[in-house]
This record gives sequence, C-alpha cells and structure tokens, in this order.
Amino acid sequence: MGIAEVKSGNKALSKEGIDQLNTAAEPRFLGTYTKKFLILDREYGSNNLELARAHGITVIELPSAQKGELSEEDMEKLIQTVTRELGG
Repeated sequence: MGIAEVKSGNKALSKEGIDQLNTAAEPRFLGTYTKKFLILDREYGSNNLELARAHGITVIELPSAQKGELSEEDMEKLIQTVTRELGG
C-alpha cells in the first residue's frame, strides 16, 4: 500500500509534507510497510531531500506541474516511480 502527500508552491519547499507522511504512516495508523511518496511541483532543497530519504520517503519532483499540467516526461516519471516502489 502507498500513501502520497502532494505539495505545491511554498509548501513544497518546507518539511511539512515529511511530517504529515510520517504521522499518517505510523504503525498504529497505516502500518510499518506503507510506502510513502512526497510529490512536489518543484525541486526539493537538499536538506529536506536528505531528511525525506532518512524517513523512507520517496520524493517525486514534477516541475511541469507549476504550469497546471504535467508534461509527458513528468507523467511517465510519476507512473514509473510509484509502480517501481510498489513492486509492480
């Protein structure tokens, strides 16, 4: 099972998404084996990226979303990353 947090704008630059995913995916809620995805409309800062990885969160950066529609490349990146992480 997977859970995703999607952030855009200034919230995409904060660690808020990391905190929300960690809370929702605690063993008492969704379980230890839940895959966590943080989907952003821009590149993540290196400190937050390292923090997300340390918490087992897969970060997917989709900069084309800033224009209101995903590019073919970003759409493929999203599909491939989620499929791979979920074992498909």
